[in-house]
Amino acid sequence: MVGSNKTAAAFSGIKVSSVISRTHMYSGVLAAIAGLIMLANYNSAKPDYGSAYTLQCILIVVLGGINPDGGFGKVGGVTIAILILQIMSSGLNLFPEISNFYRQMIWGGVLLFVLTMNYFSDTKADRLIAREQKRRQGINQTRA
Repeated sequence: MVGSNKTAAAFSGIKVSSVISRTHMYSGVLAAIAGLIMLANYNSAKPDYGSAYTLQCILIVVLGGINPDGGFGKVGGVTIAILILQIMSSGLNLFPEISNFYRQMIWGGVLLFVLTMNYFSDTKADRLIAREQKRRQGINQTRA
């Protein structure tokens, strides 16, 4: 609700400090619930259990269409990315000669590929926007 501009959110009547503190509180509660679920699943606790999921989370978010430099995304894109990643994971399970240790390397390769494709598509979009702005400026100068 706060968005990228806290001042504008405050001027629009949103209690910024309350929203941020509630967001941190909800995040902490959900992290505690996730920790309890992992504790129940593994029957033990270690501080680095979730580190194996970090690369997958970043891959899902980037594959879902969210720019890692900052930007917006949609839940539908992330959901589709989760489905794609699960299909890839199931596909890797079909090949017993591929070790599970290579799975992180494959995820990293896919992440690098998606980031590269996003970079080039953003660069192309920026060029198209600049070309359109130049065209509009030329039209405006001929009218004046």
